[in-house]
This record gives sequence, C-alpha cells and structure tokens, in this order.
Amino acid sequence: LGSKNSFAASRDVFESPKTSTKEAIKSVSVSAGDGKVANIGNQSMKDAILRLSSFIEKANISICDLESVKGEAVKASRELSRFCGEGGNTAATGTVLGILYEFTQLLDAATKKYDQKCATEAKKKRGQQPEK
Repeated sequence: LGSKNSFAASRDVFESPKTSTKEAIKSVSVSAGDGKVANIGNQSMKDAILRLSSFIEKANISICDLESVKGEAVKASRELSRFCGEGGNTAATGTVLGILYEFTQLLDAATKKYDQKCATEAKKKRGQQPEK
C-alpha cells in the first residue's frame, strides 16, 4: 500500500443512526489506488475505527444538542425583536442588545455617580452640624 492509499468508507455509514459499529467496520476498506480494494484485518485499525465511530456518535449527539440550543436562541431573538417593535427581524436583535448593553453601562455609571454625590453631601452635613 503506497502513500496514495485512502479509506473508502462512505460518510453515511458512520452518520447513520441505524448502522452499528460492527457494520461500519465491515464496510470500511482500504483502496490501494489501483482499483483493488483490500479488507482491513489489522486489529489496531479496527480499534481505531471503533474509537472513531464512538467519537462520531458522541459528536452527532453534541451537534443535535447544539442545533436545539441554536433554535431556542433564534426563537428568543425573534421574540426580543418583536417585543422591541422590530417585527421579529433577527438581524435587528444585535442592535437592540447593543442599545440595551449601552443603557445598562450608562445606568451603572449614573448610579455610581449618584452614590458618590450622596456620600459627599452626607459628609458635608456631618461636618456642618454643631457639636454638643
């Protein structure tokens, strides 16, 4: 087998939820590049395929979970846009969130400034009170 060898396994074999790992191993073969196909008989190769198959199964589960989270995020984005009068335009959500973020930053700064002003006035009042 030369450096041009490739695994001739169809993608759907590993992605199909109905395909077992044993079936996937049976369907995997090595192409020698000259049209001849040799079955994999090496145990370490089978172990590697089992690990790869396990990884793909876990990755598919993670992808499904991420797609679900993405769907929920898009739905929340549409609802936020609708609530803010943007008509459910998800592209406007970034702008709305940016405005809300800036508002909270300004509100936080104003609150700190007000608290400092109140503290300064309280110190002045304490200093102006006559001692008994």
